[in-house]
Amino acid sequence: DPIKDLAPVAQMMSLPFILAVHPSVKAADLKEFTALVKARPTEFNAAAAGTSTRLVGEVFTQKTGAAMQQVPYKGASPAMVAILKNESQAIFLDAANLRPHVEAGKMRGLFITGDKRWAAVPDVPTAAEAGLPDFNLSTWFGLFARGGTSPEVVNKLNEDIRAVMNSPEFLKYLDTKGSRVSTLTAPQFTRFFQAEVKLWASVISSANIKIE
Repeated sequence: DPIKDLAPVAQMMSLPFILAVHPSVKAADLKEFTALVKARPTEFNAAAAGTSTRLVGEVFTQKTGAAMQQVPYKGASPAMVAILKNESQAIFLDAANLRPHVEAGKMRGLFITGDKRWAAVPDVPTAAEAGLPDFNLSTWFGLFARGGTSPEVVNKLNEDIRAVMNSPEFLKYLDTKGSRVSTLTAPQFTRFFQAEVKLWASVISSANIKIE
């Protein structure tokens, strides 16, 4: 049980997702893309690079009603190659991985998650700007201790980690990778983690996803 067995210490950083499509897709923005997928769902494959990207795709379907065929790949690299070859037409992946392809015009970014654009790809709108509010999903990294670890220890670790992660040098480095540092305290991270467990359990159940 992740809620009982783990003590959330600190969320260290998060990576926003970009929804990118092959340039041949006849959609200039998210509204046109969702309409296109709804009209011709069998023509669109989504390259899933792993569990998180597959689940983000399911949330997209639940919120928009645009259902693509999820095609699993063994990691980010083969999933991106599938888009470049137009074997799959769309991909949800972290911004750092997709950045060079979007910059080169080999993929078109329809939106980036989070509450602000990324300066490295300034023409990619946020999900809210693209017409999809409340789609603030990301890949995040956190530090956990064993369940039952004293609050004093957890809080001290959290303070020290946030001090390092929010240093000017580290913030500059993270920005080059498209990463966003967290400012959550230990209690705030605990509430966030509990909400994440509940969210993804619901998505998995709704999409009837099974372990294979």
